[in-house]
Amino acid sequence: MRVLIKRLQHGAAFAVLLLTVAAPCPALCATEPEQQTGAWWWKGIHQTEPGAQFAADTLPAALKAVPLSAGRLERYRTRATHGEAEAQFFLATLYAEAELQESASAVVRGFSVSQDYPQALTLYAQAAGQQHSSAQNNLGLLYAQGKGAARDDAQAEAWFRRAALQGHASAQNNLGVLYEQGRAVERSATLAASWYRKAADQGLPEAQFNLGRMYVSGQGITADQSLAYVWLSLAAQQRFEPAGTALRELEGNLSEKALADAQLHLAEWQATT
Repeated sequence: MRVLIKRLQHGAAFAVLLLTVAAPCPALCATEPEQQTGAWWWKGIHQTEPGAQFAADTLPAALKAVPLSAGRLERYRTRATHGEAEAQFFLATLYAEAELQESASAVVRGFSVSQDYPQALTLYAQAAGQQHSSAQNNLGLLYAQGKGAARDDAQAEAWFRRAALQGHASAQNNLGVLYEQGRAVERSATLAASWYRKAADQGLPEAQFNLGRMYVSGQGITADQSLAYVWLSLAAQQRFEPAGTALRELEGNLSEKALADAQLHLAEWQATT
């Protein structure tokens, strides 16, 4: 289940960053609320080229909803120091999310953490080295955006790929973005569409949107307005604003019959998935 908390806008570009499911956390979850899908985050990260949408992982809503005292925060730090990947991911994301803590969507309460991207990068790297796929994805995003370190597309690609090969939807989508933009890899719309499809099949709205765009344009994939309608609709149904905008534009360009056929295609798709 996805809990969509807040959508942020940065000028004309949307910061459309959504959590997929983070790695299991047996050590932490024994004493902390059960991990759930979480929230919109990381206001500072936004698309670098029109259209392409990155996806990030954030803290579980259940953990955010519980006031975090200084003592409890210190216990997370102790666990992180002892090498617990989930604690390292938790603390790293606090440092990355700090600028949102006073907003309505940042419901981590009872303490203050100053935003510190270098510290977030260090902690993500520690967890990523333990095959924590969400940490690998977010570490890749920091390198892709030059936050906490100089922008390094090669590092971003390496970490996205490691998580993507574990089946991590956000990382699969982000690897697709790199292929679409030709960052650290040879530009390939075909490979971009392939990675988007892997993530879209897992229900990630960024990937569904990205794949829908490619069906509209015919880049890397045979143009198909009906399939574009299906994927953009699936993303829009998750209240993903860029998809809603693209879907309305597509509807305006379809004939009455083509629109009816596309709507039937969507209904048939949803009935079989």
